[in-house]
Amino acid sequence: MDLRSLAAVLALNLVMTGCASAAGAGAPPPDEVWGAPGHALAMNGGRGVLEESCSRLVFGPVSLDSSGRFSATGELEQYAPGPQPGDSAPATVPVTVNGTLKGETMDLTIAAEGAAPREVTLIRGRRAKIFRCL
Repeated sequence: MDLRSLAAVLALNLVMTGCASAAGAGAPPPDEVWGAPGHALAMNGGRGVLEESCSRLVFGPVSLDSSGRFSATGELEQYAPGPQPGDSAPATVPVTVNGTLKGETMDLTIAAEGAAPREVTLIRGRRAKIFRCL
């Protein structure tokens, strides 16, 4: 077998086993934006920032399993209508984020301390317009 054939076989093997995937088992989701009406998620370096109309959720690190699922912890900052005080630390609530990445869709279940879990479905590359807490 010549060198070119060997390289082609190795490349095909990597693709077939999933090793060439950017988001394989144990890897973070790709650094991309995800969106839905009223929700804008930016993933960067295995951490996520979800902006919503009246809150901001920061979570991670995120590591996908072989089925594209993950679980991470984070903090939720709730906004109030009107100007936000800039000289005091924001009040945050601990959260658990469970997610599933399937193709162009990311499903999140967000469980904030003291609140019922809620679900959000986001689309890869979709930009979202956020209207701050009115």
